Amino acid sequence: MLTCYRCGSCCHEMVAMVPKDESSNLSPDFLANLEKSHGFDYVDEYIDNNSVLQGMRCQWLRDEPDGTTTCLVYEKRSSDCRNYPDPTITSFCRVGKLKMTGEL
Repeated sequence: MLTCYRCGSCCHEMVAMVPKDESSNLSPDFLANLEKSHGFDYVDEYIDNNSVLQGMRCQWLRDEPDGTTTCLVYEKRSSDCRNYPDPTITSFCRVGKLKMTGEL
């Protein structure tokens, strides 16, 4: 499991598909259930209507008073966000570790 330092760096740098609004759900389990009940084309249309491509600071990132960040749609986040960074490459966020230890 990846150690997250809640620095928010990944939410500033990566290009990801994120929920369009708070009612949008892009979690893999939700989308899989939609596909089972309505088919692939419906899921494809749902994603088109309920997501935005984020290439800058994510609209769902909130800065906390303690210097960490929180994702406001954490439970509904997309696979892009769930799988970043690739856990087969690293077991922790290098940028977050450097920021939280004061080395960056």
